[in-house]
Amino acid sequence: MTMPQQIDAKQLTMLTPHQGHMMLLDRVEQWDNKKIVCSAVSHLHADNPLAVNGRMSYVHVIEYGAQAAAIHLALVSIKANEPMLGYARLGPVSSAYLAVTRNFNFEEGYLDEHPDSRLVLTSEVVLIGPRIYQYHVDGTIDGKTVAEGTISLVTDEHEE
Repeated sequence: MTMPQQIDAKQLTMLTPHQGHMMLLDRVEQWDNKKIVCSAVSHLHADNPLAVNGRMSYVHVIEYGAQAAAIHLALVSIKANEPMLGYARLGPVSSAYLAVTRNFNFEEGYLDEHPDSRLVLTSEVVLIGPRIYQYHVDGTIDGKTVAEGTISLVTDEHEE
């Protein structure tokens, strides 16, 4: 199956268990076997489920980046005929869980301080192990990095 480079919100719900307001991303801008670039405006929505006291901290970039990474794994597992960074073959993945976050740097402020902005998330694979996928996450608004760090996803991947 061939997946398009750009994927809209409706199509994204087929790639992740996140539904409704918990699906934070609007679209995939581009992706390949190594990284994905997604974007969102949900950080500006008053009903965002991550908001604390009505505010969206830069720390929330972790969840946005994790969703982008999980979508990346789903896309790469669909396109399993090509290796993922030398990994022989990504097996079927029905779920991925955020296991570890580390070395995050955050600007001071809030995502919702940027009206009419689009949050851009880049999640790039940096390390692959059995059932563990480590990504560097970078969240930008208007071209400025507001948060970046490393996450690890653990999957239920299994051999066929």
